[in-house]
Amino acid sequence: EEYAEAKLFHSFLFNNAGSITDKTSATTVGNISNPEDMPLCNVEEYLGGLCDLTGEIGRYAVQRGTKRDADGVQICLEASMKIYHELSMMNLPRNIGKKMDQLSQTVAKLENILYELSLVRSNRSISLSGGGRSEAPNNDDIND
Repeated sequence: EEYAEAKLFHSFLFNNAGSITDKTSATTVGNISNPEDMPLCNVEEYLGGLCDLTGEIGRYAVQRGTKRDADGVQICLEASMKIYHELSMMNLPRNIGKKMDQLSQTVAKLENILYELSLVRSNRSISLSGGGRSEAPNNDDIND
């Protein structure tokens, strides 16, 4: 499973489009290695690595979030959601099924990071435009 997870994470970061932070990589989200690309793993080890991959993606998303890279976090969220969706439609072995809760928590965490980034972005735009701040009225305004 560790081998599968590492190979999948490498594939996630450096797929056909190059680095995940490239704008073009958004079109290739989910372009990760197939089980056929990992002859050292059986299907169960591949699925376990795929589940564990979302934890690595989550940690990478936190790193992107600290750099205020909402696009990078969005790519991570989309990939994790796609993995969750595909795995939830399968009849998984018991030990893999247990990992679905962790996967679900990762998706929720990434949604929260995006929400927080949107709040930071909206607060920044309010303060830059001067909106949202009220000035104390001057005496002329009070007397009118």
